[in-house]
Amino acid sequence: MGGLGATDGPWVVSTWTPPSALPRVIPWLGLLCLLLLKPNRLGPAWWILAPVGVLLVVGWTLQAVSKDSADDFLYLLLDAAKALSFGLAAGWLVAGSLQWKHRFVAFAAFLAVVAPASLVAFLFGQPFEFGDFEAIQRLILVLVAGGVLAVALSLAGRLSRGRYSPARLALWLVVVAGILWALVLTPFVALAMLRGAGALFSETLMVWLAMLAFSLGALLPFLLLTFWCGYYRERIKGFLHLGERPVPAAAPPPVS
Repeated sequence: MGGLGATDGPWVVSTWTPPSALPRVIPWLGLLCLLLLKPNRLGPAWWILAPVGVLLVVGWTLQAVSKDSADDFLYLLLDAAKALSFGLAAGWLVAGSLQWKHRFVAFAAFLAVVAPASLVAFLFGQPFEFGDFEAIQRLILVLVAGGVLAVALSLAGRLSRGRYSPARLALWLVVVAGILWALVLTPFVALAMLRGAGALFSETLMVWLAMLAFSLGALLPFLLLTFWCGYYRERIKGFLHLGERPVPAAAPPPVS
């Protein structure tokens, strides 16, 4: 480029830090907007903030405790779990509008809410380093985990055969999520083997267990809320087609 110097060179990591604390409030404002929608204008709907708060407090606490150990992998999982909490909360809030819809339509709409909401929470919840491979890893993990949980919920509801049981639903979620994470990791294991990597069984098993524990740990507070709170229990039952579909009340006869 003339006298401007070389055009090729090493990656430059640029850290984007919000100029104020306001961008960190954006995920909360998004949840507030959903809570103000007509289907959510009831007192019990505000309980959705409880699992979000639990995940944030647990994430911050574990990161503070493990700060000296500099465990990058743990930080990656905790950052992803905190961002995913907002996505799952948004999904739970829109589930009321997806009750007894076609399964694929409900799944697609749920995923279309969970993934972007998690992405926004991740981008505005912490400094983001453009060109930093670890930051990109966190971003990809948030999106993949959101997809895994959305598919796991949909399939667990399908495998429950229309019968609502907290134990059955939780069991199918563990099984399906485990299978999905195994499918996600399979291409990476195959690529490593093609490159001549050594024994990968123990390493792969540890990563698989970590991914499974991370995703189910993020989902657990929302499941407990669903099992405890009748408001969310009924809308998740309708979203997953569990139990009997309510029959609309008959219109009163015309007055002659």
